[in-house]
Amino acid sequence: MSDEHEPSDQLLDLIFAALDVGIDTVRTTNGGMHPFLMTPGDDKPAFTRFVGDSMEDCVRMAHETAGQLPDDVPAYAIAADGYLPTDEEKFDAIIVEAAERGDPVGFVFAQRYRPAKGKRKFEVLGRPALIKEVPSRFEIGGNASDS
Repeated sequence: MSDEHEPSDQLLDLIFAALDVGIDTVRTTNGGMHPFLMTPGDDKPAFTRFVGDSMEDCVRMAHETAGQLPDDVPAYAIAADGYLPTDEEKFDAIIVEAAERGDPVGFVFAQRYRPAKGKRKFEVLGRPALIKEVPSRFEIGGNASDS
């Protein structure tokens, strides 16, 4: 990641809040989470959950909604339950895409987890990690293909 494109402290706060909500949701429901859009609010973040025929439809709706947010919304974070493959294993993960208005670059972070199964308890694995940079939905109007 270049020095020019780094998430601000405010955006990191929004990203970590979205990751926390996502992890808490999959911990509570053991894997059932609808994608959501989170934006900063005066007292607490605002949420919009997306329900559709498939996870891909829900994520697409979240992308489109983020691209059409009013000008006074300074940032967004889109969270979805997904997978993060490694060389050894494919992990369940909460994936968050986020960006700030005025920055052409957005960021994708992931937090791996292992769902409860049988006697095994739910487990958060490692720390949140920056996965990649993507175009901001503010810049592209939400019409780009999946990231």
